[in-house]
Amino acid sequence: LLRAREVRPAEATDGTRVVAGRPLLGDEGALPQALAAAGLQASARCAVALLRATATADALVRAGCETRPFVTNPDTVDARIDEALDELATAFERGIAVVPLLEALRRRLRRMRRIESDVPRVRVRLVGDLASPSLDEDDVRHVTRWLELRGAIVEPTPLGEWLLAAAPSSGAPRMVRRAIAGAWRRAARALALTRPLLHDPDRLAALARTSAPSTLPLSARHTVGVFCAVEREDLADLVLAFPTRPEHDEAVGLLSALGRGARTSFAAVTPDSDEAVDAALERTRERIAQRRAVEEEPRDERARPIFVG
Repeated sequence: LLRAREVRPAEATDGTRVVAGRPLLGDEGALPQALAAAGLQASARCAVALLRATATADALVRAGCETRPFVTNPDTVDARIDEALDELATAFERGIAVVPLLEALRRRLRRMRRIESDVPRVRVRLVGDLASPSLDEDDVRHVTRWLELRGAIVEPTPLGEWLLAAAPSSGAPRMVRRAIAGAWRRAARALALTRPLLHDPDRLAALARTSAPSTLPLSARHTVGVFCAVEREDLADLVLAFPTRPEHDEAVGLLSALGRGARTSFAAVTPDSDEAVDAALERTRERIAQRRAVEEEPRDERARPIFVG
């Protein structure tokens, strides 16, 4: 998972969360079969280790996204993250503590030369293609870098967040949630992430129930829940999705309607359409400028009392 990152959730025909076309756990699950192919026993302990590795790698990706927009040489950040992933994989393989490795990475990232700028940055949350946490890794990297070059702070959806949402259908929800949440908290603390959280899957499901019809696919309802949580907690200015199938049209329409009346905007684009990404970013900047103009307007100009009689 750390070196190849080939296991990705997808949507089964019956609406069950699966990984690479198969359930996450269980006798026929993706993780046990991957372990068996590697000559390993598909034990609960090994599955938990893989889940912890995934959550820790998510935190490394987040650390890179929080650092790249503010340094003079973003490529150096990528090199440090890639080195840390290899070191992390070795640590998991040998049973070495990972927290010291993460703390060392945090110190290396902090020593990088910073950009001095007072220009407000647009915060962008990538939510994938509405059926998985991300597109092809090259597409995600391209969109992320494209946005960062235009002054945005980008946050891809953590794979662990999708696995948390999948836990109720995995047959071992408590073990999955405990492994992912615990590993994420430790890694976020060691890396000093500015927003060290994974959204609670039960809360996302509750938010989706109040905003989305039950006819939407499970993954689309999850994305609606993410948008509602991000908007309520003011965690992003723009939520960007990459729908790939016709059945996503209803979810895109719903999310677009929610975004029109909210602080957080929503846009659905194709990952290879740089012009569409630029347009979504510019619209978001205009909305932010309009909102700030209203907020900075003198109070007596905004609402003058009217006396009658």
